[in-house]
Amino acid sequence: MVIVDGGGRREVALPDGTTTLVGRGPVGNGIRLEERNVSRRHACFHAAGGAVSVEDLGSRTGTFVNGERLSGRRRLRAGDRVRIGDFELVLSGSRAEAPAPPGSGTSGLPPAIPNRFTPQPAGAAPPPSSLRRLASAAARAVDAVVARARRR
Repeated sequence: MVIVDGGGRREVALPDGTTTLVGRGPVGNGIRLEERNVSRRHACFHAAGGAVSVEDLGSRTGTFVNGERLSGRRRLRAGDRVRIGDFELVLSGSRAEAPAPPGSGTSGLPPAIPNRFTPQPAGAAPPPSSLRRLASAAARAVDAVVARARRR
């Protein structure tokens, strides 16, 4: 499994006979995606008999495979794109040979992925971060209050 985000790409192994949870929560998730639109326990990947399937765990924002929202468990093929929040995960053909996540250290927790990736058309500007959107909304609210105060 290859995870692509604003900081680059990271490969995560999905060994046969395992279930890997994906979510924002720091405990119990094999893949942590730290963004507000990712649920604490968002989805899980099941690897069995050389096949991989994905299942949404009742997340609020949903899990998408190749642009289609999941309604149950779905078997994946090499190259399938799974979108969880603003992250894109791509199933690679050699999933069993992917290296361990960098920086997994001795804490027992997988490293968090603080940045996100939203696919954009070539030449398009990257979308604003959550913090920038929040600051922009706050600035608009302040401008509206100032405009009302001037009218009085």
